[in-house]
Amino acid sequence: MDNFEEIDDIEEHDAEVRSPSPVRMADSAPVAERHQVPPASDGPKLKILLGGLEDGMGQLIAKHLRDKGHYIRAWARRPENISTTAKGFVNDLVEEIAVKDDVCEGIDIVISAIGVRSLESAYLPREDEYQSNMLVLKAAMTSSSVKHFFLLSGIHADKIRKEVPHWEMREKVVDALREYSRYGTATMKWTVVRHSIFFHDLAEILDMIQKGERYVPGDGLLEMNPVHAYDFSAFLMKLIDNPPAGREIVVGGTSKYTVRDIYQLAIKIARRNPAFTSPCPVVYPDTKVTTFNKLLDKIPKISKEDPTKLTYVPNWAIAMGKMAFSQHAGILLTSLRGLHDQKLSAVAPTEIGVRKLEDFFASIYNGRPSRRQPGFVEVPVHSGSYFEYAVKVAEGSEGMTVEWEFGTEEFDIMFGTFYAPTDIAPKAVLHNLQRVESHLNNVKGQLVADKPGVYVLRWDNAHSFMRKKQLHYKITKR
Repeated sequence: MDNFEEIDDIEEHDAEVRSPSPVRMADSAPVAERHQVPPASDGPKLKILLGGLEDGMGQLIAKHLRDKGHYIRAWARRPENISTTAKGFVNDLVEEIAVKDDVCEGIDIVISAIGVRSLESAYLPREDEYQSNMLVLKAAMTSSSVKHFFLLSGIHADKIRKEVPHWEMREKVVDALREYSRYGTATMKWTVVRHSIFFHDLAEILDMIQKGERYVPGDGLLEMNPVHAYDFSAFLMKLIDNPPAGREIVVGGTSKYTVRDIYQLAIKIARRNPAFTSPCPVVYPDTKVTTFNKLLDKIPKISKEDPTKLTYVPNWAIAMGKMAFSQHAGILLTSLRGLHDQKLSAVAPTEIGVRKLEDFFASIYNGRPSRRQPGFVEVPVHSGSYFEYAVKVAEGSEGMTVEWEFGTEEFDIMFGTFYAPTDIAPKAVLHNLQRVESHLNNVKGQLVADKPGVYVLRWDNAHSFMRKKQLHYKITKR
């Protein structure tokens, strides 16, 4: 999925919030810098020290803090990797190498969002993230001004930390906080704010469905109440205004789902055929093909009553070897496995937010404002996959004209149009799929919706086994 590259349009387009991905670190850091900007409101209310500005969640928290009028000092391991927009949220930016014991001087609240990023398989636990947290924690514990230390972590991360090393670096900081409580003498309070699974992490399941991958860890009955990152950040602002007395708060969204529900939702949003099935590509290290096939035969198959045609993969299969999941889904599904193994519910007791997972999935599937062609929307079309845009024409709206214009980056794509009386009925071909050189010039066309029903525009990349196509499209209805 896309990185959380820009902060300007968070509220205009929800898909921007979905992926606080890791920023690639440079080989070396520059001399310490301080970036001074005036407060965004009449005056600062609290002085906040924030860690994690390199990552999307830290940037989102910084935006909310700025909007509330707080003074923000941020510490960063690699300031050169922070965008100009994100730097504009803070009053004082300190490079980690310049952090001293006085970094907390005059600070009221410390918030650490270091390492809070997308559950991507490419991410490896970083010892320097733990050391960075400990550096500031030490300064906060010896400060006379710091009243509260907030650390962000995941739901039940303390229980699955051994199975999922992604959580280990943050839970080691929780261990240090508990030791501080036992032996410390300062007056600083602390709270671990644990979040349920974020919408942007579950977006990887939508990504898998679009690629034709439908492999569910365990039996798919694990329950959760996922939360939008924007809602979580807004809730954190309330905690800052009224710091809690408890040591731990577990936060989730207002809607509950099973893992199976989320896959079904992704299939619906991505307009995939519910009857589609594919073999489970489990890769076991150092096993022969014959053994591999025997193991596959032992994987429980889906029942005829299950309309989604999902392949349920037992936990032993995930544990024995790496599954050929989507590139970004490894840690997410391993976390789900860890929760399932220990029979832990991922339903957080504190429910917050107004955003819905279905709307979030739809915003991702339909694309984001194009940064290449103003007025267009861009969306990736994976190799061997397709993207559909449906126009529903109600009775009385016959005669509507649907116009399209689209282009692709570097490579061609197939395009065709279809009609169905309802959204679930078989589609009839209006214009056959054919390859168009949309990477050379934009392709334009139109159709007249002469009867009620669903008119589908389809961009198909089935002819490509390796290349993902980046599509930029614009639909106009007259």
